[in-house]
Amino acid sequence: MSALKLIVAPDDRLSIKTEPVQFFNKELKDEVSEMAAIMQKEKGVGLAANQVGLNKSIFVIDVPYLESQDGKLCKSYIRRTMINPALELSGSDISIGEGCLSYPGKIINVPRKSSCQVTYQNLFGQFVVEEFSGIVAIVVQHEFDHLLGKTFIDYEPKS
Repeated sequence: MSALKLIVAPDDRLSIKTEPVQFFNKELKDEVSEMAAIMQKEKGVGLAANQVGLNKSIFVIDVPYLESQDGKLCKSYIRRTMINPALELSGSDISIGEGCLSYPGKIINVPRKSSCQVTYQNLFGQFVVEEFSGIVAIVVQHEFDHLLGKTFIDYEPKS
């Protein structure tokens, strides 16, 4: 393992646009596994590769939600690894207080769209197209911004 570590701002690596992933191999799988472990350890719902010093177009998400099963509310998760993602936004404008693992303790209301369609590659290089709405769409947009070298701080009103 490469012993990845969470990058905490200020750090210029958070503002660098990531490069597309070219090789879908064991190294990539190990890096993604390590990213997921860091995200879980830090109690996050998403983590982009440049937040752990990797210049690769990858993010992982692990978003909890409630669903009804046999008349009972149960906690489920949307867990995805998105490699080389492309995003199409739709829906209404929404804004919630967002946090970020690289900016501990900071909460900013960020304007987002309520829905998005993501085309990405999975760990095997296969293309996947999925649509998300609500909190999952917000998390996807937040992590996608990281890959562009943009953080939620960029949305903070300038005083």
